[in-house]
Amino acid sequence: MTIPLIRTSALVLPVLLGIGITAFAATSGMANSPAQGLQCGVITNTSHGMMTLEAQVLSPKAVTGNYSLAVQARSNGGSTNLSQGGNFTVEANKIATVGSVSINAGARYTTDFSISLDGKTHYCADTLPIIR
Repeated sequence: MTIPLIRTSALVLPVLLGIGITAFAATSGMANSPAQGLQCGVITNTSHGMMTLEAQVLSPKAVTGNYSLAVQARSNGGSTNLSQGGNFTVEANKIATVGSVSINAGARYTTDFSISLDGKTHYCADTLPIIR
């Protein structure tokens, strides 16, 4: 019995394509990556003339990493540069505040917040609307 070449090709092509996509996902970090669904950013709270900037992380999986937070603030009273960093651990599906600074509530500011997981750096948004 001979299987026609067209039918064999029609069966082999989808299988090879599926294997290729799986190999790409595994080597590009898409498979089982802790960064999938990872969110990070800075939220603000104002009270008694001070603004607190909180660097927060939310992950669908428990993760451990390092963070770096730098804040530049300017107001009528002058300017300041604040920076901090360190290790953090986040439980699955729980918001974790990994760093926090307080500045004058009327100050103009910029933030630079990043986290490193498994040797990869993720640059975080200035704000994190989903957590608010």
